[in-house]
Amino acid sequence: MGTIGDSTIYFLGDRKPEPFTEPLPEGSIVVRFGRTPQPCFGVVVNNLVASGSVDSIEQAIKTLSSGDDLLSDAIEYKLIRDRIKAQLKDKATSIMT
Repeated sequence: MGTIGDSTIYFLGDRKPEPFTEPLPEGSIVVRFGRTPQPCFGVVVNNLVASGSVDSIEQAIKTLSSGDDLLSDAIEYKLIRDRIKAQLKDKATSIMT
């Protein structure tokens, strides 16, 4: 459990990658790709937020409190939104997350 601003974040399971417990053959090279997920959740204002990354929840809290770096302001978002609108013509769009 931890806090970010006024929000309490709860972690599911261990936050650290598990070490290798079996002996590896001599000369073996171990490579980990990507990041180890850190499943967590918290209530931010009136919203339940769940993620595989503490960083993404922290970014959501910062964006909510400051109003900066909104996804809807990003040029990439606007380009994708406009492509979807063009493909759907006059039909309404909806999404559930």
